[in-house]
Amino acid sequence: TKNQDVNRSGRMNELALAWGAKFSNQINFGLGVGIPFYSFEESKVYGETDFEDAIPFFNDLTFREDLTTSGTGINFKMGLGYTLKKKIRMGVSFQSPTWFRLSDDWINNLEYSYDENNETQRFEAESPDGRFDYKFKSPMRLSGSLGLLINTGNIKGFINFDAHYIDYTANSFNLRYASSDPGDAAFETELNFRIANELQSVLNFNLGGEVAYKKARLRAGIGIFNSAFSGGSSNNLLYSLGTGLRGDRMYLDLAYQLRDFNESYTPYEILDNTREQVISNNTDLSKFVITVGFKI
Repeated sequence: TKNQDVNRSGRMNELALAWGAKFSNQINFGLGVGIPFYSFEESKVYGETDFEDAIPFFNDLTFREDLTTSGTGINFKMGLGYTLKKKIRMGVSFQSPTWFRLSDDWINNLEYSYDENNETQRFEAESPDGRFDYKFKSPMRLSGSLGLLINTGNIKGFINFDAHYIDYTANSFNLRYASSDPGDAAFETELNFRIANELQSVLNFNLGGEVAYKKARLRAGIGIFNSAFSGGSSNNLLYSLGTGLRGDRMYLDLAYQLRDFNESYTPYEILDNTREQVISNNTDLSKFVITVGFKI
């Protein structure tokens, strides 16, 4: 019997410095610099237990991996918006690659028990604390949007369409930033080669709208996200539905979001790639959001 518990938590906060301007009541233009602060923690516990004594000498095994990643980066942003006849709004935006400087800290632990000479033996080994500093460059993002305002008597609202272009082959690692090990240099070359050959550029789409009648609001949307992997599934979908009430000083919003996606997962790594354990996961992720706001 095999099982694995995976606990992940993380955040990326960003300090943004921005400047914006408006020209002739129709053109909006903005520039910005972003400084993201990144942190991530992962704890994985993999276990195998031989309840039915299928392997006479083997009893159980536990492999634990703890990883912490932290760092900072920098990126640049630019956006342009144009309003046509007050009802049609168009926009384009560009975000540069984000250049990260990151550090990984990790430790691994292995325990197993087995029978030898009619006695149960236990073995435990722990890796030394590991640390590795490196640089990573994420891909740039180019976005375009088209929106239409609706105003017919008591019914108001909008419909908006967004398209996002991302070239995942532009990801790259710099493992030689703080290392002179030839092995790290060779792995950097291999890793960036795999990124260039196994990933692809994608177009992702969002379509959504909102209708307002007096104080009531109703909104819905759909997102289509293509796989970053070349030849991967392109049917990753995100559905959202929401409703709300707007008062003079208070508002209430309820939202539901469903995301359906497929992904491959490897519970542990081994040196022989031909024996790698790969699992295909089909995931439905539901999210509920309640927002209550007060105006001062």
